Amino acid sequence: MLPFRLRSDLTRQQLGDVGLALGLECHEGAESLGFRAGWSREQVSTLDSDFGMEPRDSWHIVVDRQALPKLLKRLWPLLGRSSTPVFPVIELGSRDAFRAVDTFVGADPLPLADFLSTVQNLETLLLEDAHLAFGAYSDEDVPSEVFVDHWKGIALTVRSSDRERVESILEAFNLVQVEETWSKLDDRQAERVLSIRNIFEPIPSGIPDPALLQPDVDHFLLYLRRCWSLVPNLEDWESNLDEAGRSLGRCLWMVQGVVRNPQTKMRARLVVWAQAAHPRALSKILLAWAKDQQPQWAWEDELGTDRLSWEDAPPEVDLARKGIKGDAVLHSVLEELDPLTADLVELLAEEFPPENIQGDTFDAID
Repeated sequence: MLPFRLRSDLTRQQLGDVGLALGLECHEGAESLGFRAGWSREQVSTLDSDFGMEPRDSWHIVVDRQALPKLLKRLWPLLGRSSTPVFPVIELGSRDAFRAVDTFVGADPLPLADFLSTVQNLETLLLEDAHLAFGAYSDEDVPSEVFVDHWKGIALTVRSSDRERVESILEAFNLVQVEETWSKLDDRQAERVLSIRNIFEPIPSGIPDPALLQPDVDHFLLYLRRCWSLVPNLEDWESNLDEAGRSLGRCLWMVQGVVRNPQTKMRARLVVWAQAAHPRALSKILLAWAKDQQPQWAWEDELGTDRLSWEDAPPEVDLARKGIKGDAVLHSVLEELDPLTADLVELLAEEFPPENIQGDTFDAID
């Protein structure tokens, strides 16, 4: 079980008639968001019927934070039975230079009951942390999804024949149809009036630098990635595009992860800078480099894979890239793990034994 606790100094803020997640903080002008309890609905696409698929509805639902767990408990069964296979989904802000959001999905489906067991264990953290959006989708019969966004509104996609069932659930929570649950502002406008703050209490310790034991969303994500076997949601592993769909060609990547020496059981943080044309190429050169240069280390957990602008490259990377045309590892650093990450990785190793994880491969991407 994740040993994180909520900060005790946070006050829940109100926007309109909605109590917000503790991870959200209002600023002057927040009322311009037009945030209100209620629901809106539209048909997903006429293409569903064109391909012989039952039409689906897309709902957006906003409810007070205190009522959110009970409402979700009524909505999750719309994905299917307890044995129905679902794919977990996580979204959060990205450090990648060419995209704003990172999306992770389950590498393999798991029974809805297993997904909900983790949600129940981590429910308070999932519903209070505004860095993370989460949910699950089912591909069985008619594709459907229940997704809790960063602001803790619910995006629901289900078959149109479930319309009366959904309306009955929402009516039980005194939610009525509204034109829009919040105004259509872009992310930059919204972030000026509604910001995200860390919700985690520092872990008590006598070490000189208490900041080393301050949990954040990266630690939370590390735990969730192992719980749900999450991998980056990339449509094409052999292309390298920005958010607008433009090809970036070969660029700079930074890969961070936890590595383990199987003989000594020692762990370390590995940071690798490489130039590669796309994720598949990056994976290939990392694996070859690791077998040749770092044979004593086994890959245990990924801490992040991001593209960087060359202006943000360390001097060693700039020096190494001179004269190198193709895909190649440019620079690497092995560092001591900070105490909190070390403790969390040890916890994960106990909860998810090494034989069930990617401990024998160095492949950070694939």
